Amino acid sequence: MSGPTEGALIDETLQSMGITSYDPRVVQQLMEFKHRWCTDILTESVVFAEHAGRTELTVDDVKLATQAKVDYSFTPPRPLESLLKLAAAVNRVTLPEVPDVVQAADRGSCVVLPSQAAFSKSNYQCLKRPTPDTGLSPREPAHCSARTISTPTALATAPVEQKQAPKPGNVFD
Repeated sequence: MSGPTEGALIDETLQSMGITSYDPRVVQQLMEFKHRWCTDILTESVVFAEHAGRTELTVDDVKLATQAKVDYSFTPPRPLESLLKLAAAVNRVTLPEVPDVVQAADRGSCVVLPSQAAFSKSNYQCLKRPTPDTGLSPREPAHCSARTISTPTALATAPVEQKQAPKPGNVFD
Protein backbone atom coordinates (compact mmCIF):
# COMPACT_ATOMS: atom_id res chain seq x y z
CA MET A 1 0.00 0.00 0.00
CA SER A 2 1.46 3.33 -1.03
CA GLY A 3 1.12 6.56 0.91
CA PRO A 4 -0.92 9.61 -0.04
CA THR A 5 0.01 11.58 -3.13
CA GLU A 6 1.92 14.83 -2.92
CA GLY A 7 -1.24 16.86 -3.56
CA ALA A 8 -3.12 15.00 -0.83
CA LEU A 9 -0.31 15.73 1.64
CA ILE A 10 -0.45 19.44 0.84
CA ASP A 11 -4.24 19.33 1.18
CA GLU A 12 -3.91 17.67 4.61
CA THR A 13 -1.35 20.28 5.65
CA LEU A 14 -3.70 23.11 4.68
CA GLN A 15 -6.58 21.43 6.56
CA SER A 16 -4.41 21.00 9.68
CA MET A 17 -3.63 24.74 9.58
CA GLY A 18 -7.35 25.54 9.59
CA ILE A 19 -7.50 26.52 5.93
CA THR A 20 -10.66 24.87 4.65
CA SER A 21 -11.66 27.04 1.69
CA TYR A 22 -9.18 27.74 -1.10
CA ASP A 23 -8.84 27.63 -4.87
CA PRO A 24 -7.82 24.15 -6.11
CA ARG A 25 -4.91 25.78 -7.97
CA VAL A 26 -3.35 26.64 -4.59
CA VAL A 27 -2.32 22.99 -4.19
CA GLN A 28 -0.63 23.07 -7.60
CA GLN A 29 1.17 26.31 -6.74
CA LEU A 30 2.41 24.89 -3.45
CA MET A 31 3.61 21.71 -5.17
CA GLU A 32 5.54 23.83 -7.69
CA PHE A 33 7.01 25.98 -4.90
CA LYS A 34 8.06 22.89 -2.93
CA HIS A 35 9.68 21.31 -5.99
CA ARG A 36 11.54 24.51 -6.89
CA TRP A 37 12.63 25.05 -3.27
CA CYS A 38 14.00 21.51 -2.87
CA THR A 39 15.75 21.64 -6.25
CA ASP A 40 17.43 24.95 -5.40
CA ILE A 41 18.53 23.73 -1.95
CA LEU A 42 19.99 20.48 -3.28
CA THR A 43 21.74 22.25 -6.17
CA GLU A 44 23.28 24.75 -3.77
CA SER A 45 24.25 21.92 -1.39
CA VAL A 46 26.20 20.23 -4.20
CA VAL A 47 28.08 23.50 -4.81
CA PHE A 48 29.01 23.72 -1.11
CA ALA A 49 30.16 20.08 -1.06
CA GLU A 50 32.29 20.57 -4.19
CA HIS A 51 33.81 23.71 -2.68
CA ALA A 52 34.77 21.65 0.39
CA GLY A 53 36.39 19.05 -1.89
CA ARG A 54 33.79 16.33 -1.26
CA THR A 55 31.74 14.32 -3.72
CA GLU A 56 28.95 13.39 -1.29
CA LEU A 57 26.51 15.71 0.45
CA THR A 58 26.45 16.08 4.21
CA VAL A 59 23.77 17.45 6.52
CA ASP A 60 25.92 20.54 7.03
CA ASP A 61 25.90 21.25 3.27
CA VAL A 62 22.10 21.13 3.21
CA LYS A 63 21.83 23.29 6.36
CA LEU A 64 24.22 25.86 4.92
CA ALA A 65 22.35 25.96 1.58
CA THR A 66 19.01 26.29 3.38
CA GLN A 67 20.28 29.13 5.55
CA ALA A 68 21.74 30.93 2.54
CA LYS A 69 18.44 30.62 0.65
CA VAL A 70 16.37 31.83 3.62
CA ASP A 71 18.68 34.79 4.17
CA TYR A 72 18.47 35.98 0.56
CA SER A 73 15.02 34.83 -0.59
CA PHE A 74 12.64 36.39 1.89
CA THR A 75 12.51 39.95 3.13
CA PRO A 76 11.39 40.28 6.74
CA PRO A 77 8.77 42.94 7.44
CA ARG A 78 10.00 46.30 8.70
CA PRO A 79 9.61 46.95 12.42
CA LEU A 80 6.37 48.71 13.37
CA GLU A 81 8.27 51.66 14.86
CA SER A 82 10.01 52.45 11.57
CA LEU A 83 6.71 52.14 9.67
CA LEU A 84 5.07 54.58 12.09
CA LYS A 85 7.93 57.08 11.65
CA LEU A 86 7.65 56.77 7.87
CA ALA A 87 3.87 57.24 7.98
CA ALA A 88 4.24 60.34 10.17
CA ALA A 89 6.76 61.86 7.74
CA VAL A 90 4.53 61.19 4.73
CA ASN A 91 1.41 62.47 6.47
CA ARG A 92 3.14 65.75 7.45
CA VAL A 93 3.14 66.86 3.81
CA THR A 94 0.09 68.98 3.06
CA LEU A 95 -2.02 68.09 0.06
CA PRO A 96 -2.45 70.69 -2.69
CA GLU A 97 -5.63 72.75 -2.81
CA VAL A 98 -8.47 71.32 -4.85
CA PRO A 99 -9.13 73.58 -7.85
CA ASP A 100 -12.55 75.12 -8.34
CA VAL A 101 -12.98 73.00 -11.46
CA VAL A 102 -12.98 69.81 -9.39
CA GLN A 103 -15.43 71.27 -6.87
CA ALA A 104 -17.87 71.71 -9.76
CA ALA A 105 -18.05 67.92 -9.95
CA ASP A 106 -19.72 67.90 -6.55
CA ARG A 107 -22.56 69.86 -8.11
CA GLY A 108 -23.07 67.17 -10.76
CA SER A 109 -21.11 68.69 -13.61
CA CYS A 110 -18.35 67.04 -15.60
CA VAL A 111 -14.73 67.81 -14.70
CA VAL A 112 -12.35 68.55 -17.54
CA LEU A 113 -8.85 69.38 -16.41
CA PRO A 114 -6.92 72.10 -18.20
CA SER A 115 -4.55 70.77 -20.84
CA GLN A 116 -1.51 71.64 -18.69
CA ALA A 117 -2.69 69.21 -15.99
CA ALA A 118 -3.73 66.34 -18.26
CA PHE A 119 -1.44 63.31 -18.30
CA SER A 120 -3.20 61.59 -21.18
CA LYS A 121 -2.97 64.22 -23.88
CA SER A 122 -2.87 63.15 -27.49
CA ASN A 123 0.50 63.38 -29.17
CA TYR A 124 -0.65 62.81 -32.73
CA GLN A 125 -2.75 64.35 -35.46
CA CYS A 126 -5.75 62.74 -37.10
CA LEU A 127 -6.47 63.45 -40.72
CA LYS A 128 -9.86 62.79 -42.16
CA ARG A 129 -9.90 60.08 -44.80
CA PRO A 130 -10.86 61.62 -48.12
CA THR A 131 -14.24 60.41 -49.33
CA PRO A 132 -16.49 61.59 -52.13
CA ASP A 133 -19.03 63.06 -49.68
CA THR A 134 -16.47 65.18 -47.73
CA GLY A 135 -15.18 66.93 -50.82
CA LEU A 136 -11.62 67.01 -49.46
CA SER A 137 -8.68 66.31 -51.66
CA PRO A 138 -6.10 63.83 -50.33
CA ARG A 139 -3.66 66.71 -49.70
CA GLU A 140 -6.08 68.79 -47.66
CA PRO A 141 -6.19 68.06 -43.90
CA ALA A 142 -9.55 68.20 -42.23
CA HIS A 143 -8.97 71.06 -39.78
CA CYS A 144 -12.18 70.36 -37.91
CA SER A 145 -11.03 66.86 -36.96
CA ALA A 146 -7.29 67.43 -36.60
CA ARG A 147 -5.86 67.34 -33.09
CA THR A 148 -2.87 69.42 -32.17
CA ILE A 149 0.31 67.79 -31.00
CA SER A 150 0.65 68.09 -27.23
CA THR A 151 4.08 68.03 -25.68
CA PRO A 152 5.23 69.08 -22.23
CA THR A 153 6.68 72.58 -22.25
CA ALA A 154 9.98 71.29 -20.88
CA LEU A 155 10.41 69.04 -23.91
CA ALA A 156 9.20 71.58 -26.44
CA THR A 157 12.55 73.30 -26.87
CA ALA A 158 12.94 72.45 -30.56
CA PRO A 159 11.48 74.90 -33.06
CA VAL A 160 8.07 73.92 -34.34
CA GLU A 161 8.06 72.97 -38.01
CA GLN A 162 5.23 73.87 -40.31
CA LYS A 163 2.99 70.90 -40.92
CA GLN A 164 2.69 69.80 -44.49
CA ALA A 165 -0.27 68.03 -45.96
CA PRO A 166 0.37 64.36 -46.69
CA LYS A 167 1.20 63.43 -50.24
CA PRO A 168 -1.34 61.30 -52.07
CA GLY A 169 -0.84 57.58 -51.57
CA ASN A 170 1.38 57.57 -48.48
CA VAL A 171 -1.11 58.15 -45.68
CA PHE A 172 -3.70 55.44 -46.11
CA ASP A 173 -1.78 52.81 -48.09
